[in-house]
Amino acid sequence: MEILIILSTGLSIGFLSSFFGIGGGSLIVPVLYALYPQMDNSQVISTSLLTIFFLTINNSYQYYKIKLLPSAKTTMNIFISASIGAVIGAHLTLLIDTALSKKILGLLLVALSLKMSLEKPQKQTDSSTELTESHPLKMSLVCFLGAFISSLTGLGGGAIFIPLFISIVKLPYKFLSPFSNIAMVVSTLVGCVPYLMQKKIPLDNLHYLIESSFIGRVNIAIAIVLFICSYMTSKAGVRLNDRISNKAKRLSLATLLIILGLKILLI
Repeated sequence: MEILIILSTGLSIGFLSSFFGIGGGSLIVPVLYALYPQMDNSQVISTSLLTIFFLTINNSYQYYKIKLLPSAKTTMNIFISASIGAVIGAHLTLLIDTALSKKILGLLLVALSLKMSLEKPQKQTDSSTELTESHPLKMSLVCFLGAFISSLTGLGGGAIFIPLFISIVKLPYKFLSPFSNIAMVVSTLVGCVPYLMQKKIPLDNLHYLIESSFIGRVNIAIAIVLFICSYMTSKAGVRLNDRISNKAKRLSLATLLIILGLKILLI
């Protein structure tokens, strides 16, 4: 039963991350807590971050092949801004009450999802270059805030980046998932590295293969199994991203965000 739950979780996050641009941490973290209650917060979150890093690297490559990634100039802006935000957020984590930050984030997601449901459809374009390169400060702000909040709360980055890209950059829905995946590559890598260098915590009542596959606080075996499963469904999300109508994307994304927001509020 344990392996079936992990496999189904991997299959689910593969589609969610490539279609919506949401990394899957909001699904991975609760599942790992339920399956392995002896694992602490740092072990669960770091394993989730590594899984999402692998997955977003793959998704970004798929989007590169169909030419939906941002320009080199915008990508560099994303990398720099997200790196700074992730580093600052990681250092402030111990100074902020986690429960309060989760409540604020939950309310923000609910508010943004309602705004998306009620707003008029934005004008769409087949190119993101002019939009993003003409507003580099807005892009920098979104990537900094997204990585900062993600690192600070320990809740995946996609659910944060997506609403910010919509509200601040006014990014067309077609480009939300590609841009979000690029931003998450940086924020998850920067967020995961410190956990790899921390001292390993001995755990009881874990299978030998799970216990022996920790590097620092990160469980490599779980991350790899989740990624392999997610790889199988990620291509389907990439293909659907360019075929589903903008109205359907907007409403389905708003529904998903309000569910995530309410889930966070109820934790």
